[in-house]
Amino acid sequence: MKTLCHKHGIKEKLIDASCYTVLSDYHWPGNVRELINAIERMLIMGGTKLIKADIPAEIRSAKKSTDSTTDSLTLKEYLHRKEREFIILKLQQCRGNISQTASELDIDRSYLHKKLVTHNIKREQQFE
Repeated sequence: MKTLCHKHGIKEKLIDASCYTVLSDYHWPGNVRELINAIERMLIMGGTKLIKADIPAEIRSAKKSTDSTTDSLTLKEYLHRKEREFIILKLQQCRGNISQTASELDIDRSYLHKKLVTHNIKREQQFE
């Protein structure tokens, strides 16, 4: 993480302990390169502390179906995480263009800006 933070000029971030479980349970078919790409994406897209919602969806969804990590979530917490993921996905698809992203989401730009603040999504992040 230190190397990637330095490479992208990002301040080092904390990682929530729950992330380690998800990352260690994944089978990593792409080996170290896939792990590095996932961490890099998390660092660029995530907030100041990386949480499970920052882990790429394809890695989180590969968990065992018997995993009870969502059992302790409230509906509000679950929807908040999914909304954050969806906004990030749309920002990536629109290459960070706020107007286009708001249009794709069928919301006003001002409302999207509020959501970016709510979800701690930085406008300076690279959306490729």
